[in-house]
Amino acid sequence: MIICPLVILLLIKVTGIAGLIENGEKILLIPLLAASAPTANTVSQFASIYNEKASYASAIGTLTQLSCIVTMPLLVFLYSM
Repeated sequence: MIICPLVILLLIKVTGIAGLIENGEKILLIPLLAASAPTANTVSQFASIYNEKASYASAIGTLTQLSCIVTMPLLVFLYSM
């Protein structure tokens, strides 16, 4: 949720790809947000189905959603600079 979006952000800024198409800055914000999104909640559902550590998977999912509250606005701010 931090490394991959930062790499994407770096590639967008260094290559200047946003200037190649109309509304490129808005369009390229979408993959950046997708890369910084929290993990899928289906992981805890699959853990429950296959009798694996469902509570652990749920805790990780909750942690990623809570950390997303900080990381997504920070990445959008860095993107807009």
